Amino acid sequence: MALTESKPTILVVDDAPANLQLMSGLLQENYRVKAATSGEKGLKIALTSPQPDLILLDIMMPEMDGYEVCKRLKADERTKGIPIIFLTAKSEAEDEALGLSCGAVDYIIKPVSPPIAMARIKTHIDLYHQKKALVESQKILAEEINEAAIYIRSLLPSPLEGKVTTSWQHIPCSSLGGDAFGYHWLDEGRLGIYLVDVCGHGVGAAMLCISVINALRSQTLQKTDFGSPQSVLKGLNEAFPMEKQNNKYFTLWYGVYDTKHQ
Repeated sequence: MALTESKPTILVVDDAPANLQLMSGLLQENYRVKAATSGEKGLKIALTSPQPDLILLDIMMPEMDGYEVCKRLKADERTKGIPIIFLTAKSEAEDEALGLSCGAVDYIIKPVSPPIAMARIKTHIDLYHQKKALVESQKILAEEINEAAIYIRSLLPSPLEGKVTTSWQHIPCSSLGGDAFGYHWLDEGRLGIYLVDVCGHGVGAAMLCISVINALRSQTLQKTDFGSPQSVLKGLNEAFPMEKQNNKYFTLWYGVYDTKHQ
């Protein structure tokens, strides 16, 4: 059962039972086959789980021809990504052009050459699966990037009120980058303030930015006086040499606001 379920599914739409039987016999060893004797039935089956990985579609059918079926499938978000191959006796160039303009990925003229038909079918199913895998990978990557962007925003400080009042707005140029800032009290009277700009954008820039911000917030740089901008910059240069950061670098402004002398 597991082997059968792993087979790609092909929907064959043809009003001639003999053609359905021929294609089912040709495909059944390597594919799970669904059959429809009309365009209307084909549209319904295309929405039935498991949805087909490919549709073989005749053109000359009563009530609804293959062109119309193809247009409807491509207009429906649930089925528009399924590859469609026209399998038809219509051999004129304009017929093929019309079929491809409707959204079909290929056009096979009857009588069918089994080796050629099987090769084209396999190619388009492979491409379909590769595209689905790519879309899923992009979706996962986008979710991870969004989570990283949310984390970076969470590192930004809350506004201060009291002896020092702060107000800021962070507008990144992309969903994930290497720009951030922060401030925190070094002691009762001194406020450390810093802005970080990592070269480039994306995950690499964001990770370096996070590391720098965390090092400043936690004051974990060795032999560093966080009340001295010179000492902080020296400590960062030693902690984050460019050759160990995939040749990424950052610029930083660091200052100390001393309320006792203002």
